[in-house]
Amino acid sequence: MSCIEEMVPRLEVYSVDEGFCDCTGMEMAMPYEDFARMIRAHVRACTGLTVDVGLGPTKTLAKSAQWAGKEWPQSGGVLALTPGNPRRTETLLSRQPVGELWGVGSRLEKRLQLLGVTTALDLAHSSPSFIRKNFNVVLERTVRELNGEPCIKMEDAPQPNSR
Repeated sequence: MSCIEEMVPRLEVYSVDEGFCDCTGMEMAMPYEDFARMIRAHVRACTGLTVDVGLGPTKTLAKSAQWAGKEWPQSGGVLALTPGNPRRTETLLSRQPVGELWGVGSRLEKRLQLLGVTTALDLAHSSPSFIRKNFNVVLERTVRELNGEPCIKMEDAPQPNSR
């Protein structure tokens, strides 16, 4: 994470091997995928580890892009979903099983499949209010995030205890 932190203005460490970066404004300097390749190369040079990098306008779309980076060898471990390329987002979501979405477990996947929701795109096309009423607010946020509406904020690192 320290290697990535050297390259981005803000990093939320999500787990020991996963984080969210704020890349706001990066498109002014270079294309997102070029930046993602730089991150990937820098981590490799610093640690010897290969990482997949997914970028998106929301955390959920970034996680879907990262999933595709693993699943699609042609991506070279890097995929950026941007508002300027909605077709790429639609293609990815149409190929991503709903059970592979961040936060959708096997029980929830089965319930969604009973409603005909089998892909991430099916869920994206669902009514947020219907999803909230029949599931929960967390899944409603997922629907909104799949449609490019940020609902899950970047979290700052917790402050060290002053004791």
